Amino acid sequence: IPVHPVVEEVLNEQRTRGASATWVFTNHKGERWSEDGLASLVRRFEIATGWKIGFHIWRRTGLTHLHNAGVPIGHVQRIAGHSSSTTTMRYVDPGEEGRREAIKTLKRL
Repeated sequence: IPVHPVVEEVLNEQRTRGASATWVFTNHKGERWSEDGLASLVRRFEIATGWKIGFHIWRRTGLTHLHNAGVPIGHVQRIAGHSSSTTTMRYVDPGEEGRREAIKTLKRL
């Protein structure tokens, strides 16, 4: 899985300091988080903040940020693991500002 250079740097630093866990996100026993553990974390976050979120919104947001940063849709598609760019485009939301910027690229009519 491709990771941002800053994330790669942090992970390498952890390895240098002797972090022995195979997994990045671990529980108090050093085991990888289970789906139930992650779901519990999200539920606690929702209760604490009053925000209703889910795992999928993080995926959608990440793909949208990649697309809005100018990453070609084919690359975003492969990062997402989609077999079709049509599927990827369902995840990407350029938002109001993105639509405005797109229109500005048109030459004067």
